[in-house]
Amino acid sequence: MSTITNYDYLLRNYYSSNRLARKSYNRVNMKSSELASADSAAIKKVAKTLKDMEYNSDNGVSIYNNVKAFVDTYNNLSENADKDPTMSKYWKRLKKVIKDNSSDLEDIGISIKSSGKLEVDKTKLVSCSPAKVGKVLSGDNTITKSVMDYAARIQRSAKALVNSKNTSMEKNSSASSIQNNTQAFTSLLADPEIVSPTSINIRA
Repeated sequence: MSTITNYDYLLRNYYSSNRLARKSYNRVNMKSSELASADSAAIKKVAKTLKDMEYNSDNGVSIYNNVKAFVDTYNNLSENADKDPTMSKYWKRLKKVIKDNSSDLEDIGISIKSSGKLEVDKTKLVSCSPAKVGKVLSGDNTITKSVMDYAARIQRSAKALVNSKNTSMEKNSSASSIQNNTQAFTSLLADPEIVSPTSINIRA
């Protein structure tokens, strides 16, 4: 199994559905539904990687980077997953998974801050054996499997919201275009210099 040492490259892959969302300076100009869709897709991928990863000493850098990616994508998702009732329902369940397993997570250096966001204690994490980290995050562990499940549900809800807004915008744009064309035609008919009996040439 190859080790990915470049964290930005790793995050770029996890945000393949919308790479702009991985950068804070891009996020300020994006809609909450777009961000929720990108963040939920990303954390779902991270959770799968952690579930399937080989936890050994040769994979130390990759283990650390992926744990950090898990924390970062979780924190990003926390900013927008409660903006819609359906997403909020699944987000609350995802948060409960983290809370219910907070003791195990703290043992490997992942803690819940007062804000509800996660934080990595690098010193504590790297001092753990790979096997200990794997025991919490790998295989059929409840944490990663549940995160994947709820992240997928949030993603579906967010995508539906994005599509709904896009459809609404298209309808509004079409209605506006028709209205503008109607107004332009009305103005044309109302101008005697443009439309007059002498300006219309109809041949039999």
